[in-house]
Parts: sequence; C-alpha cells; structure tokens
Amino acid sequence: MRQALLLVLAVAGCISCGGTWEDDPKNWRRIFGEKQPLDVEIVHSRYWLSPHWTHEFSFHLHLKANERYEKELKERYNMVRGTRPGPRRWADGPEVVWNGEDNDWGRCSGTTDWFTPKPVENYDVWVEPGDPTWHHLTLYVDRDTHELFLCDVQL
Repeated sequence: MRQALLLVLAVAGCISCGGTWEDDPKNWRRIFGEKQPLDVEIVHSRYWLSPHWTHEFSFHLHLKANERYEKELKERYNMVRGTRPGPRRWADGPEVVWNGEDNDWGRCSGTTDWFTPKPVENYDVWVEPGDPTWHHLTLYVDRDTHELFLCDVQL
C-alpha cells in the first residue's frame, strides 16, 4: 500500500512539473542550465516543458548579442549553415534544407508573433546537425539588425 502511494505521488509530482513561461527571467537557466551571459540581452523568451515523464520541451528566444557570442553559440553546437535548394526536402547529408513554408524550416513549431517576424529570406539560418526527430536547434540571424532568434524542440 505504501509503495502504491509513493508511486502515485511521484507520478503526480512529474505531471505538475510542466508549464509555459513567457518572458520569464529564469528561462535562460531553464534552457541552458547556466547563468545568462552579461553581454546577451533577452528581448523575448518562451519556454514550454511537457508534464510528461520524458524530457519534452520547446523554446524560442529573441536575443541581442555581440558577434563573439554568436560565433561561440555556433561552435558550441557545431551548427552548419541551412540552405534553401527546394521545397519539401528535409535533409541531405549534414546539410539541412528548408521545407517550403514561408517562415518555417520545419524545425521549430509553435512559434510566437515576435519570433522571426520577417520573411525567412531576411535571415541567415544555422542548424544543429543530426537527427531532426530528436533535436531541432535552429538559429536565425537577422541580416539587417544581427539580432538572434534561437529555437529548439524535443518531443
């Protein structure tokens, strides 16, 4: 009986762990598990965590950062340049391609109004290589303002 009660409490505790946080100062730590760098400004953030027992999440960040941080981010995640050779292709080797939608590389669903507000042609797109069914880290760099839009989803 006691073991059954502990199991029910553990499951209930996991279910209550999920949520959505918009523009919350704690989102950086939720996403990266570390303190936010002083030279990175978060303009907007959204973090969603599933109440499911597996680690399912998505996040969207709009950042103002210097070129050093942009370079560090690309190196940290071994990001490669996304290309746009044609519609409805997902990946060709390490090169990730656009899926044909106006503003969607097919890698970050559930976007917000502030995330990449311009047509996709206005951004340089960088992606983390690998299996897109597990990880979808994508960086959009605004060609005019050099602001960063970073997103990821793991379901």
